[in-house]
Amino acid sequence: MKYKPLLNTKIKQENKEQKRKKKLYNVQDENIVIVEKSNSFITFLKLILSNITAVFKVILEIAVFILAVVGVVALLNSSSREVLIQEFKVMIETYLPFLF
Repeated sequence: MKYKPLLNTKIKQENKEQKRKKKLYNVQDENIVIVEKSNSFITFLKLILSNITAVFKVILEIAVFILAVVGVVALLNSSSREVLIQEFKVMIETYLPFLF
């Protein structure tokens, strides 16, 4: 039979996919067509997980931006620089015993 070229390539791809599935599931009968169905619960979990990671990335980007702004302000203003250095020293003294 003559098919349109696009349809012909799709048919060839589907035949290759069916051969792969039959080999994967160890099916020898040519009359059987294997249809893989996705689990809706797993799909839902993947969707939720991808959204959580996207929100987490946005939160991290905002935090990095805020830290960059604080750094620029510390460089430009000497009084805020002194305060930040003092707070950094206090932070180091506080958390250093937990590190070692």
